Amino acid sequence: MTSSKNITFKPLLANIENSATIEETKKYIPIKRSVKVHNERTQLLNTKHTFSNGTINKHSTQKNEKLIKLTTDSPRKYSQSAISKYKRKSLISSINTLHRCKSPSSLAVITSIKSRTHKAIAVTKTATQKKLKSNSIASSIRKDKESSQRIKKCNLELTAEEKIIYGNRFPADYKKLSLLGKGGCALVWLGIKGENKVAVKQFAKAKNLKADIDSWKTEVEINRNLFSSNNPSTINIAKCLDVIEEAKDVWMVYELGGQSLTKQLFEIKGEFFKGERLYKITHQQLYKQFQSNPQLLKIFIKTILETLILFNQHKIIHCDLKPDNILIDNEGNVKVIDFGSSFVYSQYGMIRMTTPEYMPPECLELKKLSRESLAEITQPWSVDMWSLGAILLEIFTGFPQWLSLKGRVESTNKTIISLGVFSSNGKVSEKIIQKQKETVRNIHEVLRRYNSFMKDERLIELLTRMLDLNPMTRISPEEALNFL
Repeated sequence: MTSSKNITFKPLLANIENSATIEETKKYIPIKRSVKVHNERTQLLNTKHTFSNGTINKHSTQKNEKLIKLTTDSPRKYSQSAISKYKRKSLISSINTLHRCKSPSSLAVITSIKSRTHKAIAVTKTATQKKLKSNSIASSIRKDKESSQRIKKCNLELTAEEKIIYGNRFPADYKKLSLLGKGGCALVWLGIKGENKVAVKQFAKAKNLKADIDSWKTEVEINRNLFSSNNPSTINIAKCLDVIEEAKDVWMVYELGGQSLTKQLFEIKGEFFKGERLYKITHQQLYKQFQSNPQLLKIFIKTILETLILFNQHKIIHCDLKPDNILIDNEGNVKVIDFGSSFVYSQYGMIRMTTPEYMPPECLELKKLSRESLAEITQPWSVDMWSLGAILLEIFTGFPQWLSLKGRVESTNKTIISLGVFSSNGKVSEKIIQKQKETVRNIHEVLRRYNSFMKDERLIELLTRMLDLNPMTRISPEEALNFL
């Protein structure tokens, strides 16, 4: 971690032909549904065209011009399906009569019909495309509800329900500045006391909260446990400075860290690309530095591994290691946060299911998994090492693991449209496990498909060992250091 301090991570439709045959012209003559125009059109269609000396008379020409104007001025208001057989037959008959006449006036009318019919066809097709696009958009919006909710968390706006639950409360000695983050059972605020800025975690004691608000006790106990040792790796953990329990809330005051790894790696925004709802993923400065400087990436991996070694010494499983729970500031200082789901290995109790895209298959296979049964099939480091492997896979592929709707990223002059490797709509455990198994079996193919920048075979081998499907043979953090 000492060497990483010297590194600065700066925050990072088909074309219409020029002419149409008379048959094409007949096919696309539309009828307006409006009753007023319908009646007027019926009258025009029933008008017999009179000719003298091979020339269409002026009165008929005017009526046909009026008919053409009515049928082509507002193409969107007409529908071919509305044409009755009789009216269609009469109109076609009139056009054929004009065609046989071959006088300058009739030919001018036919040319006008062709021109305006093409215009009607083009506008109609455009309107149809817009309708199809609109339907596609509506369908995509329904599908990406979960993904959009995940991204909306970045906006850090409280819902009406959250405002009721958490209120406008804050500890007396601190001043509230802004909202930093939202979790399953707590909010994290930026606060200040004197001249020192801190992160203040708020657990509301509201009865309607489904999450286990007693998790704060576990978090405090584990934090104190870790800092009881003189291990230098404690610098990589956000320290709890104070705990304040009040009638409605419990407040945990932490030292302030940097931005989450997610925000340092990616900027994610919704967009429509070629008529399809996508998320545009823009790689941030830290990602680009990892890409161009493999040594910098190794320093980051080494920092997390040393932190996992500290956890292992205390038999602590973080159980929710993911990019959102890793903070990095502009000087490269790393802080692991959120121990609300953590527990001591083999200790009595149930495992809290957290973010499934970063959870190992052994935890996903059993929906209700006790800590004792997990201890029988895993090593103390197995769960967190898999999670670190999932984070590295996210960095190598350039796609957030949880992104279950299509994302688009520009990667070395190539556009990649795909999903997060372990993502699943609805976070279905069985589908995630299936993706995990397929990925581990074809890790090189997965990296190639995402146009990965990672070419270092040692790091790819390390990734494969971290994502070992057998938790008993999964690589330990101590052994993983030998790959760096």
